[in-house]
Amino acid sequence: MVKQEYFPSWAPSTARDADWERPLDAVEIFYRRMTPKGAGCYPVTACASVNISSDPETSDFCFKSAWTILRREYPPLGSRVSFDPANVTWMRRYSQLDTAAESAWLSSTFLVVENEEGPEHWFNNAPPAFELSSLFLVKPRGEDANYTVFLRCPHDLTDGVGTLHLLNRFLLHAGAIHEHGQHYASTVLLPEDESSALSPSLQVDAMFPSKPSLSLQDTFKGTISNNGAIYNHPGLLSLPASSAANDQEGTHRAAVSIPLPTSCQIVDACKSIGPGISVTHVFLAGLAQTLAELQPQRDEPYEVRYANQFLMDLRPQLPAPFDGPKHAAAAYSTVSAQAMNLDLVAGAQGAAAKLEEFRRCAIDARDFFHAVRPTSLDHEQVQLTPLVFNSLADQAGPNPHATSDPAFCPVALSSLGVLDKVASSRHGSLTVDNVWVASEPIGAGVAAFLGSWAGKMELSVVFRKDYHDVEYLEDFLGRIVDNVLLGLNIGEPFCL
Repeated sequence: MVKQEYFPSWAPSTARDADWERPLDAVEIFYRRMTPKGAGCYPVTACASVNISSDPETSDFCFKSAWTILRREYPPLGSRVSFDPANVTWMRRYSQLDTAAESAWLSSTFLVVENEEGPEHWFNNAPPAFELSSLFLVKPRGEDANYTVFLRCPHDLTDGVGTLHLLNRFLLHAGAIHEHGQHYASTVLLPEDESSALSPSLQVDAMFPSKPSLSLQDTFKGTISNNGAIYNHPGLLSLPASSAANDQEGTHRAAVSIPLPTSCQIVDACKSIGPGISVTHVFLAGLAQTLAELQPQRDEPYEVRYANQFLMDLRPQLPAPFDGPKHAAAAYSTVSAQAMNLDLVAGAQGAAAKLEEFRRCAIDARDFFHAVRPTSLDHEQVQLTPLVFNSLADQAGPNPHATSDPAFCPVALSSLGVLDKVASSRHGSLTVDNVWVASEPIGAGVAAFLGSWAGKMELSVVFRKDYHDVEYLEDFLGRIVDNVLLGLNIGEPFCL
């Protein structure tokens, strides 16, 4: 019987400048390779508006102390990634924190920014590049109570769910310090040995073998073949590029917030389409219909297809303690091995046909997610994770952000769920609002996100300004919401 070999985890480092090290798994390597040229990493961001009633010195002390406690709780926040030519692999390395190292780390990762134009302007106009997870407190000049907190992490370190957990934990500490003072820090239960709190990779937690079985490889080959047939469609949908001047650089986030009454109507109306229909399914239908509307017009209607693969959080399937916030500083998500396809018609349609198309797309989306969403670690979708990310990295090539000419601009929707199930709206006297999470697009693509806070839904996009015009994308968001409302027969159009 052949002995199964498993992926290595943390071990004493062979490098002079580190104490512990481990190789990156396929998920982490993929995100590392997505790092844009000149950037320190490929980032994922969690953001919140925070009100804390105190003088600036006290506020800064609370936030700075909370950030230090968070680093002690989650040592991976201070880990670095580098390519190890000796082992021909990427390695994550960690050095234990002493007083001098803590001071240097704090000065480089905790930044207070005064910005007159507002936090959105700061975020959308080239915020500083970073390599280590960093905390940015953005506030208007002279303002002492209202801050916008941006927690920015390398995506090879964590994911959207993990970043949200980390943000919530940071705000919990800040609120407690504001209420109880410096004494609070001594009451936080921190790991006695930092190495015991270093999160393993997903490949270790899920006990993926170092080499997948032949049967799993055959399954993946079949999946790749099926995906090829899905993507090989003459009417594959993308968002037409809209930036004419091509003289702007960087990424931009735009969002539309849906009022609470309308958000509640959307949730209730999902039931009218069929059992198990969620807001994710109807917004995918609305997204697909909007993309179809934006395609070039022809003399006759023609068939088009929305196709994509989707991120899924694997924490619920992992064994304790990796299934909860204790290991938030880890990339524990996957991408569906199978691609979803929604087939539509571009061109003039009657109202009844449009409504039927919307309902069919929502049902198809429901059925797809029901088939691929894992229920255990033994689920095929989970087991295929290393093969999926190795394949995605190979497809990306040496320059993952290179684009075709003309640019093909896919739109991928990530469902963030109910954000206030993870992040609290109050920590003592500290109040929290407008929480969101976002990663960045790859190439000319558009990263879309759907979540809710305090019952209100928000649909947002992050895109590169050298391919997409801000006003055009804001209109695009409004059209998606309108198609959802029309498809669910909810009142008048919301955004048009």
